[in-house]
Amino acid sequence: MKKLLLIMLCIICLSFKHASANENTKNLYFSGALGLSLTDNAGFNDQGIAGDVDFKGGANLAAALGFRVNNWFSTELEFSHRSTSIRSINVDGVGSFNTGGDSNVTAALLNVNLHMPTGTRLIPFISSGIGGAYHDASIDDVTGVLIGSSADDAGFAYQLGAGIDLALSEEFELWTGYRYFATSDPDLGGIDFDYSSHEWRLGMRKFF
Repeated sequence: MKKLLLIMLCIICLSFKHASANENTKNLYFSGALGLSLTDNAGFNDQGIAGDVDFKGGANLAAALGFRVNNWFSTELEFSHRSTSIRSINVDGVGSFNTGGDSNVTAALLNVNLHMPTGTRLIPFISSGIGGAYHDASIDDVTGVLIGSSADDAGFAYQLGAGIDLALSEEFELWTGYRYFATSDPDLGGIDFDYSSHEWRLGMRKFF
């Protein structure tokens, strides 16, 4: 975690130091995005009862305030939220049970983006970020197996992703991309969960 933070800070500092003249004189931007989240099956352990939770597909949304350092680098502070419902749980040695519940995760991340100019309006990029996440989740009763509960917890979060920008003008960019998002294991009312998801987004940047 500390090594990743150090690498990101070094990239930001070096980018400012070696920034070249940018064709786009507008560097400050606001970004908004909507997308699809596919949450990985989450392993759990509840007082000796272990298994995994299967989630339905969900949605995510994000907003960020950022700064384009030069044609190659940008950094941003992003706030995002993703929500999904529980489809079923599988209890080790017992079986699978349909149940209900939901998972909501809100995150704040400091992202660093590497853009790769192509001489065209299409610009690939890769992204990484670290920060924190707040989990709010609930799961319904599974009679004779698991007592339903709801709880919240906070912890470390990170993301790794890639995508492509489409420059519409000096002020506007469309972008789309994929990211892997994960957090430290939340403790939800004594139930320890793993959490990670795959996210696809479509967004727009407005430069100022």
